[in-house]
Amino acid sequence: MTWKKFDDRVRHDCDQDRADDSIYYTDRPSKIEGMKLRTLTCLIANCSTKQTFANQESLRRHMETVHQKTFCLVCLKGRTVFIREQRIYHMQKLRMHIEHGDPASDRGAEILPHPWCDFCEEYFFDGSEF
Repeated sequence: MTWKKFDDRVRHDCDQDRADDSIYYTDRPSKIEGMKLRTLTCLIANCSTKQTFANQESLRRHMETVHQKTFCLVCLKGRTVFIREQRIYHMQKLRMHIEHGDPASDRGAEILPHPWCDFCEEYFFDGSEF
């Protein structure tokens, strides 16, 4: 379906997401599932903390201090996926991810190594596989 057809036929019957105006829900169950993907709760399955964090930084700090796991900040900035779809890394393995990337798996597409920019003096996300 083209965006024009969606706009003409479907959009008026959908519930637009408050946080991202490019997301529309056709029914309540899909909206509930969509909101779960963005909820800032700990991604570690057996975590006793049931807290919803105020922002990604507070979630990242919790995961680092309690679980010794973290997000790749380059991926957080460059990968356009929901927070629950971001990969998490043991803090000691993060460097290997940055330098070598990750192979494709049943949980997601391949992530290429993060090249270093000498001008910016930082790593950047290479999204050329998309």
